[in-house]
Amino acid sequence: MFHRNIPIQPLAATFGLLLALVLPSFAATAQDTASVYRVDGVEVSAKGKTGAAAKNRAIALGRRTAFNRLMRRITLAKDRARLPRPGAETLRDLITGFEVEDETAGATAYKGRIAFRFDKAKVEQLLRTSEVGFIQGGGRPVLMLPVWQEGATPLLWDDPNPWRQAWRRSAPDAGAVTYVQARGDLSDLQAISGQQALQLDKEALGAIARRYKAAVVLISHARREGGKIRIRVIRFDADANTVSTLGSYDSGGSESAMAATAKKIAQAFEATWKTSNVVPTGPSARLTVVAPLSGLAYWIRLSDTMARVPAVRDQRIVRLSPAEAEMEITYVGGLDALRTALRGAGIALTDGAPTENGDPGPATVRLLGG
Repeated sequence: MFHRNIPIQPLAATFGLLLALVLPSFAATAQDTASVYRVDGVEVSAKGKTGAAAKNRAIALGRRTAFNRLMRRITLAKDRARLPRPGAETLRDLITGFEVEDETAGATAYKGRIAFRFDKAKVEQLLRTSEVGFIQGGGRPVLMLPVWQEGATPLLWDDPNPWRQAWRRSAPDAGAVTYVQARGDLSDLQAISGQQALQLDKEALGAIARRYKAAVVLISHARREGGKIRIRVIRFDADANTVSTLGSYDSGGSESAMAATAKKIAQAFEATWKTSNVVPTGPSARLTVVAPLSGLAYWIRLSDTMARVPAVRDQRIVRLSPAEAEMEITYVGGLDALRTALRGAGIALTDGAPTENGDPGPATVRLLGG
């Protein structure tokens, strides 16, 4: 038990009433961020004149430890030197409750393990005031597809698959990214095979992503070559329907070595993911962009994807035709950061060609992969 402590403007009638009905809302979607703002397993130890005093001191020390862990979880490494350092009273106010997971209480000493739950809104406001970007967390998970190959046939669901076992053993720490592993049941077998995963079959990858409501599928292909395990990691973004290479790794062949490599891959992906999904701070700016359209489905996918980019605060449709849409985007964090964030979501932002009088034309946005 825990203790208490975009909108869019009216559209032109070009696509008719159907477009107005199916366009996604640009309001932020509620996400389950409870696990992100809960810090488990905080080890505490303190002494005092009485057992109660020792416990109170241990809990106070635990709050600070939990806050520091939360900051590492939801902020970028480059911002660590600028992180806020709240006083004891402010820190107490940031926590909505705590749960004692384990404890040993003595007459003048206390030792335990505590889970702390933080107030999301208050933590985010503290970071905004300090002008430090943060990750909102929660949302759709990342699905792991560990493919093992020792002979001619790549194995995804069949046994033995020591690479799949390594991922299960690695158990990435709770963080801004939620990782899930496929169950390997009949529906999974029907959705995708190991060969389809390696061939980057987008239809099959999209099917398995939808089954687990995953935003990203990570295909990690481990192949034994002599005494080494060579690993290649590919990322499939379900919304943008695009694939990209994340990198290559070498691992020893023991269970512990492969589990350590799996954990390293998860941590590397999370660092990249956080950079693309950080909620920037600072003054807002506006940018006019043109989106070439190839139909209603493309427009829905583009606008829905853009709505999920944390840097984009608002979108206003200026002009709409069957061939293109002109929009005004309100964003924060600078143009380069916006470009990076959009690309991470699967959207390319390119500078517009100069007009006849030499003025810069509107920038263009397109879905990567079409």
